[in-house]
Amino acid sequence: MSKGEHTKKTPALCARLCDIVKWYDFDGYGFTLSEESDGHFIANVQHNSPARSAMLFVNDRIVEINDKNVEKKSKQEVLAEIMASGDEILLLVVGSTADGHFKRTGMTITSSMEKIMYRRTHRRLPKRNTCFFPRECCMTRWEGFDGYGFEIQPINDR
Repeated sequence: MSKGEHTKKTPALCARLCDIVKWYDFDGYGFTLSEESDGHFIANVQHNSPARSAMLFVNDRIVEINDKNVEKKSKQEVLAEIMASGDEILLLVVGSTADGHFKRTGMTITSSMEKIMYRRTHRRLPKRNTCFFPRECCMTRWEGFDGYGFEIQPINDR
């Protein structure tokens, strides 16, 4: 990443940049949002979701969405930013320990900070024998073998 230094291991006092990519077999990103008097927080992270894979946690405070600060925005504006993100969203978040530290020291949290932990959703591929797209197959008959080794059956209920 071009912004700051991104690490895989991080102390509790680091902000996290969660790059969440939607999975083909999962509806949404897998988190819900709550608005409190002191910001926008992650209320829930679904088990086995893209958000969990990118290390988003319950009670994380959202600072930025796609490099835009959202601390002063309404919940409706934050939801609009999330919905406009399409299949990928970049969330800069802080856990409660880091948030308290940054507030006590007066540090401003941005995606261009010195040390930020960067996590991207794990890639999720379709399971074997799952075909979502038509594909072209080139078949050659074996010598001494009658046919190609399969038969085509009509589907009567379509």
